[in-house]
Amino acid sequence: MCEEYKGYSINVIWNDKTMGFDFRVCDAGGAEIGRNELSFFYAENALAAARTVADKRLESGDGEL
Repeated sequence: MCEEYKGYSINVIWNDKTMGFDFRVCDAGGAEIGRNELSFFYAENALAAARTVADKRLESGDGEL
């Protein structure tokens, strides 16, 4: 699952090793700004956590577009 969120690209994928969903958040230039440490049971939870990473980056002023 891919989503554009506030200028960031969020990818949520299934991880066969951990039997859960992982996320990756990238900025507009394609640089990774965040990823999960532990897999999520539901894709929706991984997506919500990824959005939180993007929001925190914007709040800190490091990711202003």
